[in-house]
Parts: sequence; C-alpha cells; structure tokens
Amino acid sequence: VVAQVTINRPATPNVGMFGTADQLAESRHVGLIGGSVVGAAGTGSLLGTAVSATISDSYNTGSVKGNAGTGGLVGVITTGEISNSYNTGPVTGNAGTGGLVGVFTTGSISNSYSTNTVVGDAGTGGLVGVITTGNLSASYTTGDVAGAAGTGGLAGVMTTGNVSDVYTMGNVVGAAGTGGLVGGLTTGFIRNSFATGTVVGAAGTGGLAGTSAANSIISSFAVSTGGAIDFSSWNYSNVWTLSASGMPVLNALMKKVTITALSDSKTYDGLAYFGNRGASYAGVDLTYLTGTLVYGGLSQGAINAGTYAITASGVTSTNAQYSVAYVNGSLTIA
Repeated sequence: VVAQVTINRPATPNVGMFGTADQLAESRHVGLIGGSVVGAAGTGSLLGTAVSATISDSYNTGSVKGNAGTGGLVGVITTGEISNSYNTGPVTGNAGTGGLVGVFTTGSISNSYSTNTVVGDAGTGGLVGVITTGNLSASYTTGDVAGAAGTGGLAGVMTTGNVSDVYTMGNVVGAAGTGGLVGGLTTGFIRNSFATGTVVGAAGTGGLAGTSAANSIISSFAVSTGGAIDFSSWNYSNVWTLSASGMPVLNALMKKVTITALSDSKTYDGLAYFGNRGASYAGVDLTYLTGTLVYGGLSQGAINAGTYAITASGVTSTNAQYSVAYVNGSLTIA
C-alpha cells in the first residue's frame, strides 16, 4: 500500500506511479490511498500506458486527471487483463476516459468496480472508456458519468465483446449513442445486467445501450425506464445475491464492515449505567457508512453487579455491496 501519491505533470503523457510499460507488466496487491495524479494523454494512478499488462487485487482511492485515455487505475492498455481491482477516486479526462481504465484495445475486466464520478468526452465510461475487443463481467459502477458521444455507465464504446453480470447505479449524461450501461456495442451481447440511473443523451440513447445489434440484450433491464423487470432467471448460487432493497448484488464483490461496541466496566455504586465507550470499525472501506451509532442492550440502566451486553446499531451502508455487521461489547459491574 502506498499513501498520498502526488504527481502533477499536466503537459506530460503516460503519467502514473509507473509511467510506461513496454513489455509485460504485472501488478498484484498494489493499493494507492489518497493523493492525486495529473497528466496529459495516457494517465492513470497506477500505470499510465502499457503494451501488455495483467493487473489483479489492486486499487486506487485518489483523484486522477488527464487528457485522452485517462483511467482511475490505468490510462491505456494494448493487451491485458484486469481482475479484482477497483477505483473510488474521481476521474477527469477527455476522449476515452474510464473509471478504472481509459482505453483497452484487447482484454477483459472482471470482478472490478468504480464508485466515483467520471467526466470525459467521447467514449467515456464508468468502468472503461473504450474497449476494442474484450469482455466485461461481474463488475459494477455507482458514480455519475458525463461525456459526449458514445458514453455509458459502465463502458463508453465497445467494438467486439460481451457484457455479463454487471450493473450500474449512477446517472449518465452524454450526446449521441449514450447508454445507462454501454454507449455503443457493435458486436456482442449484454446478458444478466441492469442499470438504475437516469440517462440523458441525443440520438441513439437508451436506458441500457445507446446502440447495439438486434437481439443482443438478454435478460437485462433498465430500471429507470419503468419497464418489466425479472431477475428470477439469474444465477443466485454463484454470481448474484439479493440485497435488502431487493436488487441483485454481486457475490464476489461483497465486502463487510464490522462495528464492535467497546466493552466497559464500573464499580458498583447503586447508580444506573447509561453510556458507552465508543466502537471500533474494521473493514476495507468506511466511505459508504451513514447514520449515527445508537447504543443499547441490557447494559443501559443496569445497576447491580453482573455482566450486561452493550449493543450498537443505527449505521448502514449506502453501497449495497457493503454489508454492516455488529458485535456486542459488555459492561461489567463489580
């Protein structure tokens, strides 16, 4: 994990913690926390431009700003794969801007996500801006996306590839060929996927896809359009699970935040106990927590010697992929 990486080279192309990789580049278990990366074309927090790259279990939480081919994690990849990776920082670029990857010529993205705003131009996507040949699977985005022609909540422009088991929840604003999920898909299908945000564009704008081949959308739904929605045929054994809201979320990307009420003790004094010592938080990301902790249990109002539970509640997650679990503390009166 590297904290507060700050790079400010607005006139320099291929900017990132690693600027360019001419041969095979592999990145595993690399985390960038906070900071900001600013460059020109081909800018990413972790990697600017790579001829060939395999990236897994890597992430970025800082902001990224560049020109064409800008991505939250990687700017431009010619050939490669990205899996189990994410970006939670805002991304700003030009044509071919994506929340995770800007431009991807040949490859695939799986089990990955982006949750912040993405702002670009033509070919802008919440996860990937432009992908020529490749597949997108088991991934999601929740941030708003703004671009021009060929803008999508997940992918801006896909030439050849399949999209399966993905979803988007942010609003999308573009121009011609704008979609809640994919701006334009020339050859391939969209299967078992959904989009919930509003979509604003020009000609060829759709709740799921701006433009796509006939019969290429299979068991997929744009919630904002108000049409019939039926998730019943989806794979709930391995891929999906239903969240508390009734919407599907991805099993592989579920994350857990545990809130533990801290234990307390006092000497018997005949007075009722009302209070707490706070709580500890354990989890990969606390960004999505909302609400105020409320403490309860038999500890509240306890007078006599003994051990009593201190419970905590009241905090929930704004991201359905993050579950909140509580662990009781104890009050001991002796």
